Amino acid sequence: MKVVASMIDDTSTPSDTYNRLYCRQRFATCVASPEAELDLASAALWLAAEDCPELDAQVYLGRLESLADRVRVAWGRRPGSVAALDALRSVLVEEENFRGNTNSYYDPQNSFLNKVLDRRVGIPISLSIVWIEVGRRAGIPIEGVNLPGHFVVRLLDRHEPTLIDPFCGGMVLTASECEGRLRQTQGEGWRLSPEDLVAAGPKQILVRVLNNLRLIYLETEDYGRALSVVDRLALIAGDTPKLRRDRGLLFARLQLYGKAWADLAAYLGSEEATDENEASDEAVSLLREHFELVRYLAAAPN
Repeated sequence: MKVVASMIDDTSTPSDTYNRLYCRQRFATCVASPEAELDLASAALWLAAEDCPELDAQVYLGRLESLADRVRVAWGRRPGSVAALDALRSVLVEEENFRGNTNSYYDPQNSFLNKVLDRRVGIPISLSIVWIEVGRRAGIPIEGVNLPGHFVVRLLDRHEPTLIDPFCGGMVLTASECEGRLRQTQGEGWRLSPEDLVAAGPKQILVRVLNNLRLIYLETEDYGRALSVVDRLALIAGDTPKLRRDRGLLFARLQLYGKAWADLAAYLGSEEATDENEASDEAVSLLREHFELVRYLAAAPN
């Protein structure tokens, strides 16, 4: 397996380089597993480990097991989804106080599973990972639901699945409440569709975590970390033209023009570069400014 590590060697000491490459390899091994066999908690921890060198994955996996043991005791295998939800709420919300970080929502630490377990605050998707993984270990079937703008979980029940919002203390959501939340983030005309409620697999969840981090790092102009995120997205989705475009633009921001040329040229030579929804104006501008690639500009969308 090829492990992409665009910037690790450029910015790190030898010791840091080895540690990050090791973490990248462990993450790559996790996401190379078939979807049904992928260990979401392990992958999320190795994702975080590049930015948290002190992280001991086994310690945090042990914490999830400990939380699950307590949930199992509180649940007592009583029938029905209400009993299971009460047990999860009792341990995760009432005793441990896992909650949404409304004060520092865009703190990158909200996306790192180890930090969420340490601080007991996070964003919707990272708190959902805690609920999913604790539930799975306790024998309570929970899956993620990739709602636009707000990730939630679904507690599976043979009679009627229950939508739950871990960011808001395990609140139960009706379909109309979900639609109301979507209208707040997606516009008043939004209508809840069956596609919005499709279960999210582990790889989709990891992609959303990484995309959240990418947006945060771009907003703070931390282009090196944003590049590291794109590299890890490529391990899940493959080295797609879009990711090569994004990586090329980040290389250019970091003034690594040779590497930028290779990725941007590959993107502009792809079919995706001609799609009307693809915004490659910045790529074209960078190519014009730095590389004198007139032949690519002729084929680039305006």
